[in-house]
Amino acid sequence: MSPPRGFEGGDSLLNWNSEVDVVRHDESYDFAFAPSFEDAVLVDPVLKIDGIVAFPLSLDDSSNAGFRKQSNYKVVYLRRYDSIFVALRKIGVENNLVDS
Repeated sequence: MSPPRGFEGGDSLLNWNSEVDVVRHDESYDFAFAPSFEDAVLVDPVLKIDGIVAFPLSLDDSSNAGFRKQSNYKVVYLRRYDSIFVALRKIGVENNLVDS
């Protein structure tokens, strides 16, 4: 069994840059780590169904206030350290917002 795309070698790692990578819409990655909630929202076009996106939610950052997950994602991991880390599994192609 081969590793998920993005883990088998440096040439296929997704180095997320929201301003550049927003043009990719090929749903080819199994996992993405986003540096912020804002970037996590933009990962959707490149993440496969059943793929995981992980990102930190800072307790001090007002941009996280009112966090609403998309209806096509399910929370699969939530842990608090200095900040809260969230992992969401993409379960479909819909993109509606729901209350957290």
